[in-house]
Amino acid sequence: MIKIDLQKAYEYLERIYLDQVMTELGFPRRFTNWVMECVKTVSYSILINGETTHPFEAARGLRQCDPISPFIFAIAIEYLSRILHSLKDTREFKFHPRITARISSWSARKLSYAGRAQLIQSVISGIQAYWAQLFMMPTKVMEMIKAYCRSYLWSGSNTITKKALVAWETLCSPKYVGGLNLTNLRIWNKAVIAKNYWDVENKVDKLWIRWIHTYYIKGEQGDNIQVPKPKSKFTTWIQLHGKMLTTDRLSKWCLNVEKTCCICQLQEESREHLFVQCTYVRRLWDRILRWMSRPMYNAITWEQHIQWTINNGKGKSKEAQVFKMIYAEITYGIWNERNRRTFETRRQQWETIAKEIVYVS
Repeated sequence: MIKIDLQKAYEYLERIYLDQVMTELGFPRRFTNWVMECVKTVSYSILINGETTHPFEAARGLRQCDPISPFIFAIAIEYLSRILHSLKDTREFKFHPRITARISSWSARKLSYAGRAQLIQSVISGIQAYWAQLFMMPTKVMEMIKAYCRSYLWSGSNTITKKALVAWETLCSPKYVGGLNLTNLRIWNKAVIAKNYWDVENKVDKLWIRWIHTYYIKGEQGDNIQVPKPKSKFTTWIQLHGKMLTTDRLSKWCLNVEKTCCICQLQEESREHLFVQCTYVRRLWDRILRWMSRPMYNAITWEQHIQWTINNGKGKSKEAQVFKMIYAEITYGIWNERNRRTFETRRQQWETIAKEIVYVS
C-alpha cells in the first residue's frame, strides 16, 4: 500500500518519462510531438519589487490550471498504476512490514497493559490511518493488523495468539460503555473514505479533486459514475469451459430464439462462430494484433483458436501477460456487444471496442 503526494508528482513530472509513456501506450508520434511541444515551451516570470524578471523555461512538471495538464497527468499516473498492479503479483516484491517491525521493537520493553494500549492507539492506529485515507483496505489486511495489536496487548510479543481476556470489539467501544476507546480500524476506514467522497462531491479546491473531476467524473453526479468491474476474466473462464449461452446452446434447451448471429447476420451463432469466425471479431483481432506487432489472426476452427491462444499466452514474459489481458478484454468486449445488440438493440463499432481495449490493457 502506497500513498502518493499528487501535488509533488504534478510538479516534478519528468518530460522524458511522459514522452516514453505516450509512445508505449500507442499514441501517434505526431500527436505526441504536439503534446510535448506544449509541455516544453512553458516559461515563467517572477514579480520582484513590482517588476517582472526575464522569463525562464521550466525544466519539468506541468502548468497549473492548464486545460490539458490533468489529462497529461492522468496518462502518467495510468502507467504507474499498471506497474503497481503487476508488482502485487510478484512474490519477490514486498512492502515493508512496518507494523510488525514496530511491535518487535516494543517486545523487549516490559510495559503494562495500559502502556501497550497507549502505544497501539497512538502509533499503530496512526500507521494504518495513513493507508486508510486512500481506499477500502482488504479485510484480510485489517484482520491481520487487529490480530497483531490484540496479541501484543495481551501477551507483549509480536507472535499472533488467541489469548485475550476481553474481546477486541469491547476494547474499541467508548469508555462510557466499558471499553478503552481503541480505534476500530474498519469504521475508521469507512469514515475517512466518506470524508474524501464528501470533498469530491462538493468539489473542494484541491489538486487531486480537480484531477478526479476532469479524468473520471467528467460532469457526472457522484451517484451515477460508471465504475469498471473486473468481469473479463470470469467471462473468459466461462467461454473456455464452453458454457456461454449462445443461441445454439439455448436452442438445444427447446427455447425459441433467433439462431442467426446478431452481429454479422451471416451464420448461426455458436461459440466457434462468435469468437473465431465472425467478421466482426476477426477485424477486431487484426487491429489489436497490428497494435501489438504480432502476426495476423488466421485461426478458422475453435481448436486452432485455442492452440493459437496457448502459443501466444504461455510463459511469464511481459508479452505473454499483455496477450492474456487483451484476450480476456476481447472476449468480454465481444460478449458484451452481442448482448447489447440482442437485448438493447444498440450497437458499437469494432473500432471503438479496439480503442477501449488498447487503453484498458
